[in-house]
Amino acid sequence: MEKLQFRAKVVYGSKETANKYYMVGLADEKFDTKNYFIAQRSYDGEDEDTEQIYFEYSINNGEYYNAQYDICEKLTLTKDKVIIKIKGDGIIEIDITGAGINTSFIDYMNTVFEGLFEIEYI
Repeated sequence: MEKLQFRAKVVYGSKETANKYYMVGLADEKFDTKNYFIAQRSYDGEDEDTEQIYFEYSINNGEYYNAQYDICEKLTLTKDKVIIKIKGDGIIEIDITGAGINTSFIDYMNTVFEGLFEIEYI
């Protein structure tokens, strides 16, 4: 798989109490989304549930789409990018310049990607 890229304008991080999971996401638009990635990790349930990360992305209006558990090998946050290493040979690079990344979002990323999350420079 080649390196997939998009620019994010929208960031989202939350603790979804009704469904008992943490969620993070980045997207190119709030409503007319063509490119996005989301990840979720359960915080209440069987040990297996809390250890797995649900990961989904869609790039180029669904031309590149994947949704499954535990496909992320590593997630790196730099001052202007999120770099996601997909198990195998894939990379998703998201330009976050001007996206409004804040400490709350970083905390949610760290929670969802526990053990796989790395900050290179903020």
